[in-house]
Amino acid sequence: MNKIKLIVISLVVATGFALTVTPSLVYADAKSESAKLKDLERKAADAAGAARVTAEKAEATANKAEESAKAAENTASIKANASRDKQAAAKDADKKAQSAAKVAKDDPTDTNKKAASTATTAAETANTAARSAAATAEQALTSATTARKTATVTRANAGAARAAAGTAEAASRAAADSAAAQRAVANDTQSNQEADERAAQDTPLGNLQQGINATSDGKSEATSISSVATKIVNVLLYVIGALAVVMIVFGGIRYTTSAGDAAAVKGAKDTIMYSVIGLVVALVAYAVVNFVLKALG
Repeated sequence: MNKIKLIVISLVVATGFALTVTPSLVYADAKSESAKLKDLERKAADAAGAARVTAEKAEATANKAEESAKAAENTASIKANASRDKQAAAKDADKKAQSAAKVAKDDPTDTNKKAASTATTAAETANTAARSAAATAEQALTSATTARKTATVTRANAGAARAAAGTAEAASRAAADSAAAQRAVANDTQSNQEADERAAQDTPLGNLQQGINATSDGKSEATSISSVATKIVNVLLYVIGALAVVMIVFGGIRYTTSAGDAAAVKGAKDTIMYSVIGLVVALVAYAVVNFVLKALG
């Protein structure tokens, strides 16, 4: 019976440690989750800010391209008007040259011939100027068309950048909302943990936990408690398991050396049976404690 009591007491102690560690683990996890949420919020806000800056730059580039396109179109319009004026002047010069040539043909005097030659030269000069103006106008129109295409592309890029910025801002708002909701849960968890800690302060395990906290090496309180207490629980369970194995070996030796003594055989069997029970209990307790810790972590 004493051995059974020892096994039960060991199980109770291990379970008590697990129950004492649980609130601290929950609190530590809540603080860690809160830090992660803050980091996610910061990253989302940074991404949204970067997207806004990109959108603003794209918008500025689009505005400049739009201005360049308008300036090119104005230049093309001016060149086209100049080309039309040159063409009109060339036509007028052609008419004058034809009229002078007709006069010189009808009255072939030196004066009329000279006037016809001068008019022909003027018409050729006007036609050359008209062709040059037309080529210049064509180049200006090509430049204006290219500038307009560039402006269209940059405007589309600016629209895409604005959409990306809107998406990033929406993601930032969603992250902030999620963080706020999860912080509320973490605050509730912290409040529950603090209440559990206050309730545990009047117990021997609570006093042990306070002693562990007082001797921490500068790490956070919840993390130190969780780490040390988890190690203590595991060590206790290892010790219980080792003792059970030793007792099984001891019972086997007693059984082997009983030499047919009924009392000795019964004692050896009882030792082996109780040791096996203790080993099973230790293994089950170890599995339960680690399952709880992993579920929380």
